[in-house]
Amino acid sequence: MDDDEIVLEASKQYMSTVYSFDIDTARSGAEAMVMIATSHYDAIIADYEMEGMSGLDLLKKLRSSGDETPFIMFTGKGREEVVIASYDNGADGYVQKGGEICSQFAELSHRIRSIIWKKRAEKCLVQSEAQYRQLYEESPLAYITVDNSGKIVRCNKKAGEILGKVVDSLIGMPVLDIYAEQPEGKDRIREIIEEFLNNGVVTDKELVIRREDGTSRWVNVSVQAIRDEQGKILKSNSILQDITERKRAEEALRESEERFRQLFNNASDAIILHEIKAEGRPGRILEVNDSACEMLGYTREEFVSLEVSNLNTPESNALIPTIAPSLLKNHHLTFECTHQRKNGSIVPVEVATHLFHLHDQEVILAICRDITERKHSEKEKEAILSGLKDIVVEYIDREMKIIWGNKATQDAFHLGDSFIGKFCYQIIHGRDSPCPGCTAIKAIETGVFQEGEITTPDGRHWMIRSNPVIENGYVTSVVHLAIDISQRKSAEEALGRSEQRLHDIIDFLPDATFVVDKNGIVIAWNRAIEEMTGIRASDIIGKTNYEYSIPFYGERRPILIDLAMQFDSSISQNYEDFQKEGQKFISESIIANFRGQDVTLWSIASPLFDKSGWFVGAIESIRDISERKRIEDALREARDTLNTVMDSIDALVYVSDMQTHEILFLNEYGKQIWGDAVGKICYLALQCDQDGPCSFCTNHLLLDGDGNPSKTITWEYENSITKRWYQCHDSAIRWIDGRIVRLEIATDISDQKLIEHALRQANRQLNMLTDITRHDILNSINAIQLLLDLMKGKIDVTPALCEFENIEHAISLIQSHIEFTRIYKDLGTHAPVWHHLSGSIQNFSDKYYLDIINSTMDIDIFADPLMAKVFDNLIDNSIRHGQKVTRISLSNLMNGETYILFFEDNGVGIPAHEKNLIFERGYGNNTGFGLFFIREIMSATGISIEETGTPGKGVKFEIHIPKGLWRNHNAAE
Repeated sequence: MDDDEIVLEASKQYMSTVYSFDIDTARSGAEAMVMIATSHYDAIIADYEMEGMSGLDLLKKLRSSGDETPFIMFTGKGREEVVIASYDNGADGYVQKGGEICSQFAELSHRIRSIIWKKRAEKCLVQSEAQYRQLYEESPLAYITVDNSGKIVRCNKKAGEILGKVVDSLIGMPVLDIYAEQPEGKDRIREIIEEFLNNGVVTDKELVIRREDGTSRWVNVSVQAIRDEQGKILKSNSILQDITERKRAEEALRESEERFRQLFNNASDAIILHEIKAEGRPGRILEVNDSACEMLGYTREEFVSLEVSNLNTPESNALIPTIAPSLLKNHHLTFECTHQRKNGSIVPVEVATHLFHLHDQEVILAICRDITERKHSEKEKEAILSGLKDIVVEYIDREMKIIWGNKATQDAFHLGDSFIGKFCYQIIHGRDSPCPGCTAIKAIETGVFQEGEITTPDGRHWMIRSNPVIENGYVTSVVHLAIDISQRKSAEEALGRSEQRLHDIIDFLPDATFVVDKNGIVIAWNRAIEEMTGIRASDIIGKTNYEYSIPFYGERRPILIDLAMQFDSSISQNYEDFQKEGQKFISESIIANFRGQDVTLWSIASPLFDKSGWFVGAIESIRDISERKRIEDALREARDTLNTVMDSIDALVYVSDMQTHEILFLNEYGKQIWGDAVGKICYLALQCDQDGPCSFCTNHLLLDGDGNPSKTITWEYENSITKRWYQCHDSAIRWIDGRIVRLEIATDISDQKLIEHALRQANRQLNMLTDITRHDILNSINAIQLLLDLMKGKIDVTPALCEFENIEHAISLIQSHIEFTRIYKDLGTHAPVWHHLSGSIQNFSDKYYLDIINSTMDIDIFADPLMAKVFDNLIDNSIRHGQKVTRISLSNLMNGETYILFFEDNGVGIPAHEKNLIFERGYGNNTGFGLFFIREIMSATGISIEETGTPGKGVKFEIHIPKGLWRNHNAAE
């Protein structure tokens, strides 16, 4: 924009032709405002002084309206206040008119391109930071940053949710205040702090935090230190994950396992857990209870070194091929066999086996009962059936003397042949008088058949039957029969103990459980269901007519346990989520207003059979899964929110398995271009003509030596399907199932690539033109110098010696300017890069015989590629002009987030009146290009330099590097 139409049109034609800019012109600020309002421009170039609205007025108006379009003041005004006013009101650059026209417009072109590039980079940085902030704030994990004084300086919303506090109230709070007293005591916190101070990192520590309302939550904590170059810890970043529900589940599981262990070891029957081989053959023993050790005489350590076949007798091993098919088919089987004890004796056992999966392995739980006594009882029955040989039969008179007794009587009580005529209570019971309640005496007294039980002194139990012998209406004697029922008594006692154990097992099950018999009468109601329903076992056991449904549904009605007793489709229709697995019935149902609230209950019911296979009743277990459902809903909502965030990103985001390359997640951006490729292989779905992983795959770079996620890899590639260029950021992360996966975010940079290519072509053509022009000018100058020398040889130049010397000086200046254009031409022609500060200094320090002291932070600087020459020129400048320089030192200071680099020498310094002139082109004792060139190199990316030293004490250059143009070198690696 310029009010001089001739200058305006000439400038437009020149800039369009030489530098390929698309330019619109305006002769006034008002005309420019109309054009800016209706069109988008990458930059605005305006003259400072114009009629009506000046360039400065236009700049003020644009900036006040929020227009941030890059603005360059291009004017002949060279006063310092003009420059200051321009920059104070938001100008992005300033170029002074005048001087050599090509250099003037070359500088303008360079300034336009560098400012546009910088603006775009700043915009991308703002967008990137906004995306990071959104992901940080919406993360399902809590993030907390703590300074080296132990106070919280930053945290996200999730941290406030976990701690039950407003985020702002956490800032400045000592981080140790959030941790409650640990179960292990205060030593636990001290150990973790010591580990962090020693290693700079703490991973997956489980701690208890104290919430604002006084409640506590379990969290998984990982902490990473942020250090300076000297290794001193500046801050720490903590990641907290709420694991309270998991800890509660683990505690419940531990309690359940402990109860099972108690039941397992206190069972009176031997229990053996063992592997199963091919074709159902029993394998290695995995675990046994105390009763198994007692029964067979082995220790636990000896048991786990044996196989079941080592316990079986040869006859029992021979049974295996016949019983294995039935076990494999039905998953349970009861049979009898014999085991051999460690001492070689044989014990008959009844074995109830159950086949199930444990830790992805098929195993068998065998409950072995010693049936020695039962076998004996069976033999007694055989003897009785074959002649009642084992029944004691006595013929007793009224005085209780034995008149006759069979051989069984002799054998049972070891009487020999001399027991006839003796009192039965003496020879059998060792008493001096009849036994209390004797059935024989009652039969004599009543003349009626009597029956009872007695225990002999040797501890045996007998069933007694006394039948009076009546002659002429008078009881003359008694036929007294005694059957040894000791084994039956033992079996009944064992059965009673077994029933009690079963009752105890049911009572201590963690799930609410009840049992009904085949008539629907409640026979068991455990503690858990008492707590769930508020109904005590004593109030419901023995009841029928669907009494058990009232606590849940408020009415008598068939429920899941009734399906287990007799399948009825009309009952199953009451359950929305109903499954049948073999003889098990499983359902989930929502119970409205159950004890004042709506709950979701998971239930499983199954019929019960005795060992003969007869139906005896049914059992149902009920579990309140309301909390689990709420957690699942919350996780689903969090996943949907994350998907929404990912789908709103204008870039490809996908997650793939690092081993199988299966795509696990693909955002909407990716689906619109490559289709819904979730579940497909990444190199087949996102590329073409691939039959294996891509050669440029970065998976191997994303993990450290221990296989854990490490650094983020940034790279560029052209997609073989879309034919467009993408900048990719690849990281390894842990997926929801715990495995490590690859996360890639790929941004389309095709337009940027085209612009970069166009810039490279334009720069190449410009450099070629500059080189040709400079070469031709130097040739012409050389010709002039030759002609001058010839003239000096042919004529007397004494009268015009002064003029000749001025001509030669002018030629020297032209050569100097041409040489400057050779050096300056590469400035800004290449994209800025990161320079290692210490490395750049070291590269030049070796060639100077000076004491160079470098005490700066180890950083990288983002600057023009010519930045590598800056420190060489500064050192050379000190040597040339410092007169007595022997030492150069470099140090740094942080001013907020700005890195200030100090370059100092011990020379004569710079006079005060020259400090503002040394950076001007053409000033100095040499060519005048050194410090001017240094300033231009730095300003290309926004770095500034000034001289603040004390005259007579050496120079002191301050180089100001803003945030974003420097980074920690070690962190970059």
